[in-house]
Amino acid sequence: MMEDSWEYKAIEITKYNPIYRNELGHYMKDDWVGFFCIGKEYDGVVLTLEEYLKVEQRYIDAALVLCNYLGLSTIKIQGF
Repeated sequence: MMEDSWEYKAIEITKYNPIYRNELGHYMKDDWVGFFCIGKEYDGVVLTLEEYLKVEQRYIDAALVLCNYLGLSTIKIQGF
């Protein structure tokens, strides 16, 4: 988990680096978007199941850290 000194400044949780977005907010770099991309090459590197699961686990960890920080025991996702 995160260190206690970590500051919560994020307004979104994303794997997409904002430096690759154009002035309209479109992501301009070719990158994987889901499990069906496993085995395909992105930026010269083949996406493996291991790497896919590692990134997806980071989303889960971030959500758990946020819930823990806010003292939430449940969350409701709308418009997924």
